[in-house]
Amino acid sequence: MFQKTTLSILCVIMLITFNQCSTLKEPVVSPLVSTIILQNDELNGAGKEGFSQSVVRITSASHWNEISEKLSIVNPFERNFDIHRIDFETTNLYVYTDKIRPTAGYELSISNSKKKEGSYNFNIQIKRPHGSFPDVITQPLLIFTIVKTTEIQGFSFLEL
Repeated sequence: MFQKTTLSILCVIMLITFNQCSTLKEPVVSPLVSTIILQNDELNGAGKEGFSQSVVRITSASHWNEISEKLSIVNPFERNFDIHRIDFETTNLYVYTDKIRPTAGYELSISNSKKKEGSYNFNIQIKRPHGSFPDVITQPLLIFTIVKTTEIQGFSFLEL
């Protein structure tokens, strides 16, 4: 009886030891960083506003006012959000301007992102118009926010 009890205790100790020495690591789940689209619009100045295909990070309400003036060089730009509700300490505000397009009807969207290799990469998708749209020179525009992080936030463009 003593040998069975000793053997059982030894087996339990070995199981606990082997369980603690596992070389398999738990997968690290990266937090998802969400984007919030504030405005999906287009400029109608045939490129005279001076923007190329790029993403600009807005750092303050006064910086927004400067960008807003440039957006309004040809036609008044009306924003659909309250700039004073954005906390620039915890939130990054971005303006994406697409390249100049020969028609209206382009749709823009942006993906959420998980951290990969120390940074977040967001995909900005550009969908071509389907059906008939006016032949007018436009420049699609997307204004969005992302929670501020210490990691790099990068962007890639995907035309569909």
